[in-house]
Amino acid sequence: MPNENNKFIESLPVLAFLGYWLYSCLICAALSGDVRLLKIWFVSSPVLIASALSLIRIYKGQAAS
Repeated sequence: MPNENNKFIESLPVLAFLGYWLYSCLICAALSGDVRLLKIWFVSSPVLIASALSLIRIYKGQAAS
């Protein structure tokens, strides 16, 4: 169980960055009133993919110690 808890703690920076990225995209779209900003999947998809790959590496135990 401590190993799983350690992996969760290691994944917190990735999750925080991902949450901040999505939150800022939504806030910018809401403040500007431009609905096209909600269609920025082509910008957000590399961030989502990189975050997912980082989490996979952490949970498979390939993260740098």
